[in-house]
Amino acid sequence: MPDIAKKCAVLLTNLGGPENLEAVESFLFDLFMDRDIIPIPLEGRLREPLARFLARRRYQKVRQRYQVIGQGSPLVKITNEQARALGESLRKSDLPVPVFSAMRYGHPQISKIIKRLPETLQDLIVIPLFPHYCKATTGTTIKCLQQAVQRHSRTFRTRVIEHFHEHPLFLEAMLETMRLGIQFLQDKIDELPFIVFCAHSVPLRFVKQGDPYIDHIEQNARRLASLLNLPEGQWQVAYQSQIGPIKWVGPRAEDVLERLGRDEQNGVLLVPISFVSDHLETLYDMDIVLREVAKKAGIRWFHRVECFNTRPVFITFLNHLVRTELQALFEQRSEDRSQRSEL
Repeated sequence: MPDIAKKCAVLLTNLGGPENLEAVESFLFDLFMDRDIIPIPLEGRLREPLARFLARRRYQKVRQRYQVIGQGSPLVKITNEQARALGESLRKSDLPVPVFSAMRYGHPQISKIIKRLPETLQDLIVIPLFPHYCKATTGTTIKCLQQAVQRHSRTFRTRVIEHFHEHPLFLEAMLETMRLGIQFLQDKIDELPFIVFCAHSVPLRFVKQGDPYIDHIEQNARRLASLLNLPEGQWQVAYQSQIGPIKWVGPRAEDVLERLGRDEQNGVLLVPISFVSDHLETLYDMDIVLREVAKKAGIRWFHRVECFNTRPVFITFLNHLVRTELQALFEQRSEDRSQRSEL
């Protein structure tokens, strides 16, 4: 397997975010140019000016949010750190596989990273850092990746891990962070807090079109609740970050928190089930907006489970994913050689 590793690389991807306030508008433009994110029924010369108009229209409001959380998004920095930590972990496992990171929107662009990969590369293992498959995250990343490989005439094979929410090691990592959060609140209220599994919402039309994201979220939450032996009625899935006039999947996290306040819940643990890294949706939407909603609803103790970021348990999980893919490549090469020998 070490020989396989010499001609292989790993690419961690995420959606991206503006690293500073000056990059907010260009980031929004990239976002609005993607039909998988914003379904504007326009192409060619009409789509670009409309995307620029929407980016400018949203710029001030979004800029203010990034200003509050530290003058920009930490997502690129965190993903780079995850890539470095994974590379070091693999080297300690005697698998010196280079690990790169790229963003679907903003920088570093997937296309530029694909162009920089070694000419001797035979296999690329791609891990979109989204536990659940959705066409607006993993799906658009795969499209962008395929276009970049074709554009730069690269001939290596790609192996994409499309989702990992059911992986036993990922579940264990989730349970570790959740138990810490539960213990934190139990020390305050001396009882089991109410658990809210919070995920980014998607337009309702995604579900009607057969996108599996909501099913993945619901399955993931039920599995975690079962492993924690949570009583029925002590947990719920809620969805955040719905914007615009279109119909989104609910229930809204704000509505759930307000109901829990009316029910006189003393403590609520918010679990960011669809995110592995901190960014605007955790640091602003959860830590600021939803915390304020909980406070106004009369919930005395509100606590968010920490994202993995570079926690060792998450890097160990990524290491396992890569080793599994390398083993599959090794077995495939061995089978190919065996078949050629028989010929």
